[in-house]
Order: sequence, then C-alpha cells, then structure tokens
Amino acid sequence: MKHLFFRGLGLIILISFLTYSCQNEADKPDLSTTEQGFSSKQFQEYFQEVNSRFNNGKVLSSRGIIPPQFSSACMPAVPATGQTCSTAHINRSVNLPPNPTCPVCTTVNVAFNVRVCYDFIQNPGVPTFSFTFWNFIITSVSSACDACLSNLPGHGYDVVLDQMTYQASLICEAEYVFPYVNTWHPPCVNNSYYSSDFLRELCYQWCYDLTSGNFSQLSCGSKCCQRTRTFCWEPAPPPNGTVKPSPPIFQQIGSSTCGIYPTICNGLPLPCDDRPCGIVP
Repeated sequence: MKHLFFRGLGLIILISFLTYSCQNEADKPDLSTTEQGFSSKQFQEYFQEVNSRFNNGKVLSSRGIIPPQFSSACMPAVPATGQTCSTAHINRSVNLPPNPTCPVCTTVNVAFNVRVCYDFIQNPGVPTFSFTFWNFIITSVSSACDACLSNLPGHGYDVVLDQMTYQASLICEAEYVFPYVNTWHPPCVNNSYYSSDFLRELCYQWCYDLTSGNFSQLSCGSKCCQRTRTFCWEPAPPPNGTVKPSPPIFQQIGSSTCGIYPTICNGLPLPCDDRPCGIVP
C-alpha cells in the first residue's frame, strides 16, 4: 500500500509540474501537417490560422498604454528578392514571469506587427521562413499590476514597464515562430533554422495623461535595436522533440541623437532617454 501511495503522489507532482511548465503552451497554435508541397494559397491559410489563434486579448484594466508612431529606423527592411510575405497586426494576452519589483504583474496585453516571409531557395518544395516583429508594446496591465506600478517612486514605473515589455517580446516571438518550426522541422543538426528579427525603439519618452490616466510612449529620435534569433528543430527528447532558439544577437540601426524630435505631452513628461541596444535587465 505504501508503494501505491508514493507512486500516486509522484504522479500528482509530475502532472502539476507539467501543467506549470506549459502555462503559455495553451496559447501556442497546435497546427500540424504532413503536406510537404507548399503554395501561396497554403501559406496564406496557415498564416491566417496562426494569427487567429494569437488574437486573444483579455480585458485587464481601464488604464491603457498608447503605442508610439515608430521611427523610420524601426521600419522593417524590404524583403529579399524571391520571397513571398504577409503582414498582420496582433493583439493578445501573454503570461509573464513575476517581475521582482511588482510580482503581481504576470498578465499583460500586447500589440505588435509581424511579417512572415518564405522561399524555396534552400530546399525546393519545403519552405524556409523568416520573421520580422516591430511596433511592439504592452497595451494594458491588470488592475493589481497597475496599482503596484503607480506606487513606485521616481522612474520606477517606466523601468519596470520596459523590463516587462522585453520579457513579453521574447515570449511572443518564440510562441509565434513555434508552430512553423514544429510543423516543418528545420533540423538543428544540419544548421537549418528559421530567422527572426525583432525591432525595438531606443529613443522615446513616457507621457502621463492626468485626465485619462493613460501613458503614451512618444518617439523622440530615430534609433532602433534589432534583436536577431534563430529557431531550429531538435528531435530530442522523443517522441515530440523541442524547438531550440539561439541566443540573441543585437544590432543598432540609426544613429540620431535622442531628443531631436519634438514631442507634445499633454500631461507629465518623463525625459527622452537614449536606451542601450541589448538585453533589458
């Protein structure tokens, strides 16, 4: 009887661990196909299916965060010749690890643009995908998170918001690319991968609207940080395998002095900061 009890207890612990580990897995499209041939029509259908699964924003709080008009430095580059591309605007909710300063900030709404391109240059009949993300921002947080952020002294609000935005960008990028890698399995052992570029503004200031309580992010320069990661398929552990992302590589685009763009803040403005291009700690 003791052996049965401990076996049962071990099973419960294992199930609990898997449930915790997969808290964001429910947001990932479960799309699969054995179809190796690929056409423009199939690409559009697959693209729309992924997007429909990701547009799932929740009502979190009445206060919002207004996205900026992104600068020219953060516009995606023109796709390479021979690529077929489609672009979508996504609004979704994402689960975050608790922020050390505000542990209650674990659910946020985000919005971003994504462009997916494909070609058959490397392996005819099997598409090679590339992804570009830009104009990414947290649009709202929960009421409990908003209360915590509002009570932070000085620049605490925008510092934590920048940290949360960076964490959310990593999660959304990986979860969006995941179904493509999971379907076509670009093998890590053959140095095959899908590449993703994530564009982030470096010159902006925050503006707090005293009437509405909303925060606006105002671009005040033309400087951008491009984060590049690759994603490939690792067949271990069987039978499912895993999607393996690479460490990020950062490249600064544009060199304008932050603060040269005039901004109008109808409220309380924070300074226009020149943010570093790299990991947001």
